[in-house]
Amino acid sequence: MNDDVPRHRGVLPALALLAVLAVLAGVLVYRGARRDAGPGGPVATPRGDEPSIPAPVVPADGLDRAALVRALGPPEDDLPPDRFSERVDGADRALRRAGCVAIVAWRLGEPVPADLELYVFRGPGPARAFLVDRGMPRGTDRAAADGLAFLRVGRCAILGIPDDPGEAEALARDRFPSVTSVLAAAGCGEDAP
Repeated sequence: MNDDVPRHRGVLPALALLAVLAVLAGVLVYRGARRDAGPGGPVATPRGDEPSIPAPVVPADGLDRAALVRALGPPEDDLPPDRFSERVDGADRALRRAGCVAIVAWRLGEPVPADLELYVFRGPGPARAFLVDRGMPRGTDRAAADGLAFLRVGRCAILGIPDDPGEAEALARDRFPSVTSVLAAAGCGEDAP
């Protein structure tokens, strides 16, 4: 019987060590689960690896592009400040200094074929100054002059360039009222970011 005693002595410390490790692992798992749950206990929130409903993508300029596309169709150009030179030869630096944060452009078809350029600024003052510099009469937010149609909605300036310069008045009169409501709904209001 003396031969069996030394064998049990080697097994007991191993079993005790295994029990301590199991308890320690359990404590660590429990603490990790509590930390993930937060102070209020377990909450059913999506984790990073689970699918969730994506938030709408709103670019830094704050415009709702989906609303613009629904109303005006897909734009020909949608340019951030570092790509302005693709649309406005030589005026890109001046636009950025004036606070322009985006240029979005469409080609309109009938009844008045025209190019429509939307310039998004940080505030309404620079938007108004931009249009006045291009020939819009002072004291108005919608006008036609010198073969161009002008519209300002909050911090957004629209420059309409009809194929036939004689149609500028028709563009401002017939198309701009609907464009005004689209721009307001898309985030061009006076208080937009």
